[in-house]
Amino acid sequence: MSAYPTESNVVVGVDGSPESNHALAWAVARAERLGHVQPVTAWQYPWWAFVPAGTGTVMPPTDEQMADMANRVIEHSLVGIDRSDLLEPVVVHGIAGSVLVSVSEGADLLVIGSRGRGAVAAGLLGSVSSLCAKKATVPVAVVPSDVPIEDRFNKVVVGHDGSAAADKALEWAARHTADDADIVVVNAWDPSSAITAQVAALSLEQLQAESEATAQKAISQLLSQPDFAQRNVTAVSESGDPRQVLRTHARRCDMLIIGHRGHGGLSHLLLGSVATALVHHPVTATVIVR
Repeated sequence: MSAYPTESNVVVGVDGSPESNHALAWAVARAERLGHVQPVTAWQYPWWAFVPAGTGTVMPPTDEQMADMANRVIEHSLVGIDRSDLLEPVVVHGIAGSVLVSVSEGADLLVIGSRGRGAVAAGLLGSVSSLCAKKATVPVAVVPSDVPIEDRFNKVVVGHDGSAAADKALEWAARHTADDADIVVVNAWDPSSAITAQVAALSLEQLQAESEATAQKAISQLLSQPDFAQRNVTAVSESGDPRQVLRTHARRCDMLIIGHRGHGGLSHLLLGSVATALVHHPVTATVIVR
C-alpha cells in the first residue's frame, strides 16, 4: 500500500469523507466501462507536529503511524464495496492534489468527490478538484455527493464548440458510456458575446445555423468511426450563457462531459472559465477531458 502504481485504470481520491466514499462507489459501479479502480489517499503531518515541543507535549506521530492511519481510512472507505474490480490501494505522503495528479499519470481517469454545490470539504474536495482539473494529464471526473450511484437517465451530455478538445470529449463519451446510452451534443452560443455579435457580424439566425452545423459536424465525425457507428447521438443548439445551458441539460443526464479548453470561436463554450465553473458547481458527474 505504500508504492506508486505502475499501471492503473481509474484512480479515485479517498480521504474518508462521505463525499469521497460516494465518488469511490460511483467509480466501482462503472468499473465495467471505466476499468479497474484504484483508491488513493494522501497523508500529511498535523500542523502541531511542527510546533517546538514543550514540557509535557505529546510527541507527533511517526511516519509509520501516519501511514497506518491513512491505511485505516482507506479500509474504512472500502466497507461494503465490491473489491473484485479494485486494484491495490495506494497511500502516499504529500499534498492531496499533487499526489492525485502524480499517481494518476498513465491512468484512464481520475475521480474525485464534490459536495454538489461547490462547497469545500476537507482533504480532497474544493480547491483540490480545481487543481486536479487543471493539472492532471488524464480526464478528471468530479462526482457530487447527491447524484445516484447508478444511472437513472441512461443519457450523457457533451459540451461541444467545434474545437479539437471538444471532439476528444465526444469520443471519450462514446468510448466510456453504455452502448445503449443516449449522447446529446450541446452547442451553446451567446448572442451578447462581442465575438459573435460584433466581430462576426452575424444575424441571430446565422448564429443559430452555425451552432447547429457545428454540432452536426461533430456527430458526423463520430459516427463515421466504425466503433461508434451504432451510437444514438443527437444535437442541441441553444442561445444563452454556455454555463447555464450546460447546467440545464446536465440536470437531466447521468454525466456531463466537456473538453478542458476549446478555441472559443462561435460560442466560447469550452473556455477554461466555463470548465472551471462547471467543476466548482457540478449538478451531475462532470468529466473534464484533456
